Amino acid sequence: MSTYRYNKISTISFSSSSSGMMLGSNHSLNVEIRWEDDGTVILTRTEIKGFEKEESTWTVESDMAEKIRYEAERVDMASWGAMKYEEDPTMRCTDYSSSAGGSIILDMRDLGGKPYEIITFNQIGVSQAGKGEDLNRIETLLSAVQDPEKRTGYKKTDTRTSDGPGAGNMFMGFSMMMPNSGQ
Repeated sequence: MSTYRYNKISTISFSSSSSGMMLGSNHSLNVEIRWEDDGTVILTRTEIKGFEKEESTWTVESDMAEKIRYEAERVDMASWGAMKYEEDPTMRCTDYSSSAGGSIILDMRDLGGKPYEIITFNQIGVSQAGKGEDLNRIETLLSAVQDPEKRTGYKKTDTRTSDGPGAGNMFMGFSMMMPNSGQ
């Protein structure tokens, strides 16, 4: 058991992403549960598939929020940051990449010192350290909250039309890098 004090968990977050060489083949998922100062607990799920972004929110009932908090303490989630993953360089694929990680943020304001402690972890490292079942248990509890019928918010957008540069602009200036064969 670690020395972390779990009197207040502020946030638990899991994220994964994969990207390939094809335009629009990227996929990312972020699930975050956040305990607000007013006692409200919010779960947000953001998924991007290619150029489509979906964001859903749920207000988590207090009994389920306490189950999640209890389980995070029981499995000593804050110790997961010390579990490292060493990638085998002979197995590296160069045209595709993926990652899966997470974080737990502990609210330390009542204890003095820094207000929050953020611990990040690699999900593969956690699994390799023998904590894969604990990781799955937390993810299962977070999934149980995500009933589409009970969402408190939902937004679907096309990332090509968001405020940032669109897909049409992605290769702007690319011709400057190509040799000019006409001269």
